[in-house]
Formats: sequence, structure tokens, C-alpha cells
Amino acid sequence: MSTLNQYSFLWVAIGGAGVVALVLTLRRAPARQWLALAGVVLGLAAAYAVVRPTPGASNAEAELQASIGSGTPVLIELQSPY
Repeated sequence: MSTLNQYSFLWVAIGGAGVVALVLTLRRAPARQWLALAGVVLGLAAAYAVVRPTPGASNAEAELQASIGSGTPVLIELQSPY
């Protein structure tokens, strides 16, 4: 279930493009409509490349421990990449 949740944008984009491609095939759409679909798919791929989850920094815990131990106030903000 976590894979479905983490990659929901990707699954919805693939499913939507597949439905549109099926409709275009059944309607025998002209080439310009296929080019429009290709442009939308490229745009979705670019959007996914920008917003996809990435692993966090591996040394974040060591930096946090060093900051807490230095005696100055520290604002801790925890975020999940998903």
C-alpha cells in the first residue's frame, strides 16, 4: 500500500494517459492529437522529475545531535519525503 501512496502521482498520470490513448485509438485520431498527448506526457514526466520523493541527508542525525549539544536554542522541524 505504501508504494501506491508514495507514487500516486505517477500511477494517476500513467492511468490517465492510458485512457486518453485508448480513446484516441478508438476514435482514429489525427496525428496532431497524438502529438498533443505526447506533449502532455512529457510535461507530466518533467513534473514528476521535479516533485518526486528523494532520500534525506545521511548525516542529518549527526548534525542535529551537534546542534542540540552546543547550548544554543534549536528549532527542530521533521519532514517526510513522501
